[in-house]
This record gives sequence, C-alpha cells and structure tokens, in this order.
Amino acid sequence: MSLFGINIIIIDNKKEHIPVLTKHFNDVSQQVNIIKNDIYALSEPESSDTHSNKLMVIPSNSYGILDKGILSSLNTMFDNIQKQIQYSIENVYYGEQPIGTCLLLNTSHMKYKYIAHLPITRYPNAKIQPNEKNIYYAFRSLLTTVLNHNRNNVEKITKIFCLSFCIEDNINIEKMAKEMRLAYGFIDIGMRCSRENAKIINDLLN
Repeated sequence: MSLFGINIIIIDNKKEHIPVLTKHFNDVSQQVNIIKNDIYALSEPESSDTHSNKLMVIPSNSYGILDKGILSSLNTMFDNIQKQIQYSIENVYYGEQPIGTCLLLNTSHMKYKYIAHLPITRYPNAKIQPNEKNIYYAFRSLLTTVLNHNRNNVEKITKIFCLSFCIEDNINIEKMAKEMRLAYGFIDIGMRCSRENAKIINDLLN
C-alpha cells in the first residue's frame, strides 16, 4: 500500500528552514507541501472544512509531557490532550512510549479528528545526537500507522499536518529533512525485507 492519496503538510515557523525542507521534498511536492506557519494559525477550521480525514502530529517525548513551548500550545489547542496521551502511554506502553512508535488517538477538535503522538526524544528537551536516527524512526512509524489505519477502516486519513520536529532546536534541520524524506521514500516504494535492502537503507541513513 503506497502513500498515494495522502497529503502531508509539513509546517515550520522559521523561514530559514523552509528552503531545506523544500529541497528534500521537491520531487514529491504534489503529495508533500511545505508551509511557513505557526500552530495558532492552524487551530480554527476554514469555512466548509471537515475534520473527518485530518490528523495533527504531536512530536514529543516518551512520557507525553507537553508543558513547554509549542507542545504546550498543542496541549491547549486540543483541550489538555496530554491527559489522554499519558493515559494511553501508561496502558499501552506501561509508562514509556518507545521512539519509533506512534499513538493514533481520536479528538473532539473541530478541525482534526485524530492526533498522532510521536516520541522523538526519550525525555523533554533532550538533544538528538548526530548518530541517532530518531526522526527517521518517528516519521516512519507515523506513516505506517496511517497506512494501517486506512487499510483497516472505511474512513481514511487523507491529510496529515506535521509540525517540524525541530520544535526545541534540538536537531539539525538538514538531518531532520533528510531522515523524513528517506522514511517517506522507503515506505512509498514498498521496500521488501532483504539483506540488500537493509544495506541500502543503512548506507543512506549514515
């Protein structure tokens, strides 16, 4: 199952990040849009806008702590979604959601029916190290979760609003864009499990 029919909107509020993201996703610009905006402009539905097929990504930490910066704004926007996220983490992952997993939850928001909680760091404000592939694993888990949801449900997710993972300046934008693009590409072409493909993925990530 490919990513055809799923529109991904990557949002970043720093103008210097936009050209980097655009460069990496230029060849799939019909499916992936890069926009400069902030969370406050995304909270209200447009006229005749429906929330049924829209998902907002919350890039966070393994404990679902949303108490600072953009994460705090997201928590407010979704009416204290932190409680629902942490309840799910405690019941599904026994208190710590691993990097490389995705929690897909329903919301009561007027515009977004779903949120996807992705840990990109183990704990709040942690800096992602150069040798860590957290962004690749997180974005890959998001895409596979959405594809599996769409395969098993009549109501499909067709729009993903994904805030830049550089939410706390904890990662290099070039590294982030590269890992997101690789995750997107590998899933979109449907790579099979093999020693050869494992080497290709490993070589491109390093």
